[in-house]
Amino acid sequence: MNQKSISSFIGILLFVCFSCSQFNSEKIDDIESVPDSVLQSFQYLSEQIKENPNNPFLYFERSKLEFAKKEIDAALADIDRALAIDSTSCSFLLHKADIYFHQRLSRAAKEQLQKCLEYNPQHTEAFLKLAEIYLLLAQYEECMVTINKALNIDKYNAEAYFMKGMTYKLAGDTVRAISSFTTAVEQNQAYYDAYLQLGIIYSLQGNKIALDYLNHAINLKPESTEAIYAKSFFLQENGNIEKALEG
Repeated sequence: MNQKSISSFIGILLFVCFSCSQFNSEKIDDIESVPDSVLQSFQYLSEQIKENPNNPFLYFERSKLEFAKKEIDAALADIDRALAIDSTSCSFLLHKADIYFHQRLSRAAKEQLQKCLEYNPQHTEAFLKLAEIYLLLAQYEECMVTINKALNIDKYNAEAYFMKGMTYKLAGDTVRAISSFTTAVEQNQAYYDAYLQLGIIYSLQGNKIALDYLNHAINLKPESTEAIYAKSFFLQENGNIEKALEG
């Protein structure tokens, strides 16, 4: 495998790392693409808030719609209203962390997650979101400690093992990364991202088992450009040009 090919393929590795976020980062592009049902829900929530101004869940739901429409200031204002009524709700705190994370305000997001864990030390999702922040900051030791706390609560959590794999991979420990990704698919046989990571790692090693994992990924997501490209890359690098062109 030549250096140019390796560099290109590592680009996939980095791309995939950020495509598996624990944070809710899928947003509606613009107001024109918002379905009528969502707009109607927004209007309904606003009417309900006028009638029930002390119901924090109404502000929470409206904040989620505003966040989807990229109305960040309004989303923050509504979730702050919800938290003013109930400051101990982890659902509210995690949503505020999502908003801050979307703004790349890692420290502010981290503070919300830590508040949640003060109120609920057994909140697995908060631990995993916190671990992702550490991962993105390349604080691998803190990330691993946080993931293990999540696994102490739920030892069968596939996402925790996947994040462990990502941590090992980015820290350069391929052997342990493979072990963790394998455990992730053992816990969840439909875990697309874990199959893809295994396929990519084995591809870089020139191991034909890569095709098994990449085919699993493609079966789970037939339109996956990452998995299809990774499979074509492996076939091309191993001299099977015809199949590589077939995709």
